[in-house]
Amino acid sequence: MAVLNVISSGSKGNCYLIQHKDAAIIVDIGVGKSKYEPLLKEISSNLSEIFLFLTHEHHDHTKGLKTFLNNYNPKIFCSMGTALQISKKYDLDVSNFYILDDKKIYQVDGFEVAPFKVIHDGAEPFGYHFTFEGKGLTFTTDLGVVTDDIVDFLKSSKVAILEANYEDSLLKNGNYPKFLKKRIESIKGHLSNKQAINTLNMLDNSELETVFLGHISEENNTYEIVEKYVSYCNTHFPFSTKYLKQQETIYGIKI
Repeated sequence: MAVLNVISSGSKGNCYLIQHKDAAIIVDIGVGKSKYEPLLKEISSNLSEIFLFLTHEHHDHTKGLKTFLNNYNPKIFCSMGTALQISKKYDLDVSNFYILDDKKIYQVDGFEVAPFKVIHDGAEPFGYHFTFEGKGLTFTTDLGVVTDDIVDFLKSSKVAILEANYEDSLLKNGNYPKFLKKRIESIKGHLSNKQAINTLNMLDNSELETVFLGHISEENNTYEIVEKYVSYCNTHFPFSTKYLKQQETIYGIKI
């Protein structure tokens, strides 16, 4: 059995840690050492491998990378575009990174991972669908539109993290400059609350048991609004819907 631990979600930093057998599988490292190290120390006696999967190069997903590499020796996986941007951004040698192809499914140390393209303003951003003993886990945040492939991955997941970044009216009437508003609501931007709920509405007859709405904006969204959407989902959809507050830590989600 795999266990998902949410270290942090949102524009201030993103990081997730999955415990599976004697491995730690980390998705993004956009946080400082103090956020992830307590859990890694706790499980270190049973740990033989650390795998790090990067979705894209943006700061809130990678800012802890150099510190992490100074303290641990993970195997790192990402797209070619992300690796090249990481090399420039952090002056890192990425020659030992494992470069993934979104058209392939990979077997890694007893689990399966399918990287998939997302439309966002990174160099070559990915989402990830993991499978542990037949149970699916999907990460899909930082995207402006949901494709059919993403819907299929969500349908075959037991647990999923889906972006619900902004409320349309708050973004429209907020203080962000016009160019930034256009970026956020574009197909290379972020998913709105309504886009997220419309996506969940397509997931009937799926294996999904729990979905977490994540990457919630502090400026263009509110927890009160998100809670109303969550309440609607839990009334109308056959799976449980929850949400992740900025930098909230949740341990022990069974996959």
